[in-house]
Amino acid sequence: MRIKLSGKLLVAAAALALAACGGGGNSSFQPLPIVPPAPPPPPPQAETVNIFSNPTPQDYASVGVWANAGDTSSPPFDVQFTALTGAESSQPKIRYTPDGYYEVQLPGDAFDRLIHDTSVPDPTSDNTVFEQLSQPNRSFVISGSRSSGYRYSEMAKWARPDLDFAQTVDMGFVAFGTPTPAGGIPVTGTASFQGQILGATDLPSTACDCGFPIAVEGTVALNFDFGAGTLGGSMSMALTSGWGPVPVGDYAFVQTVFSPGSSSYSGRFDTNLPGENFFLGRFTGPNAEETIGAWAVPFHFQDESHQAIGAWIARKGQ
Repeated sequence: MRIKLSGKLLVAAAALALAACGGGGNSSFQPLPIVPPAPPPPPPQAETVNIFSNPTPQDYASVGVWANAGDTSSPPFDVQFTALTGAESSQPKIRYTPDGYYEVQLPGDAFDRLIHDTSVPDPTSDNTVFEQLSQPNRSFVISGSRSSGYRYSEMAKWARPDLDFAQTVDMGFVAFGTPTPAGGIPVTGTASFQGQILGATDLPSTACDCGFPIAVEGTVALNFDFGAGTLGGSMSMALTSGWGPVPVGDYAFVQTVFSPGSSSYSGRFDTNLPGENFFLGRFTGPNAEETIGAWAVPFHFQDESHQAIGAWIARKGQ
C-alpha cells in the first residue's frame, strides 16, 4: 500500500513539473514571476548653495581687493601683503546661472561652480562656507548678510594657493550684489547709508601656531548728496580677538569722487601712514537701496604701521 501511494505522488509531481514547463495540455498552473529587488534609495542631496533670497540668473556687480599673503605654512609666520590691488580686472566675478548654480571666477582662473565645503557635515541652507567644485582648494566664505536684512548685497573672503609660488597664499575680499540700473540712481536729494565691514590685517594671529592674518570688523557710514554729486563718510575698524574687538581707528573719507547719476564712487581715508589707501564702491538694488565697497587702509598698532584690507556693505537709512 505504501509503494502504490508513493507511485501516485511521483506521478503527481511529474504532472506539476510538466505544467510548469509549458506542457500538460489544459493545465492552468502558471509559475510565479521573478520580482527584481527594489533599487536602493538615492543618496541624500546636499542643500543647494544659498546666498541671495529668490535669485535670478545674472552677473553680479562686484568690487574687491586682494593680495598675496606670503608663506604662511612655516615659522616665522609673517603675513606680508604683496601685489595688493583693487583693480576691477583682478577681482572675483560672481554669477547665478539659468541652471540654478552660483559660479565664481577667481583672478586668473575660470568660472567654477560653488558648492558646500566638504569639511562641513550635513550643510544646510544657512551654511556660509563654500569651495569650488573642480578645485576644492579654493575657499569662498560669505558673511551671511541676508540674515541681517540685506536683499541685494553680500561680501565674502576667499583664499587659494598662489598660481605662481608654491607655498604662498592669495587671499582677498569681495563685495557683490545686484547692480543698480542707470535709471535707478537718484539724481536729487540726499541719503545716508550705514553698514558693516569685513577684512584682515598683516598681523599674524597668536591664537594658533600658524600664519593666519588677524581679522578686522567694524562699521561704515556714507552720506551722499545725489544732486550735488558729493560724498562724505567714515569707517571704524577693530581687530578681532578671543577677548573682544580691539579698536584701532576711525577713518574719515577724503578725496572722494562721485558725480550725479553715477553708479560708482571712490576715495581715500584720512591718514598719513605709509601703505595702500583707497576705497571703491557701487550701488546695488533697483533704486540704489544698498551699496557695496572694497577698501585698503594702513593703521598704527603697538608702535608699528600695518596694513588692512577688506570689503563693506551698507543700507540706506539704517
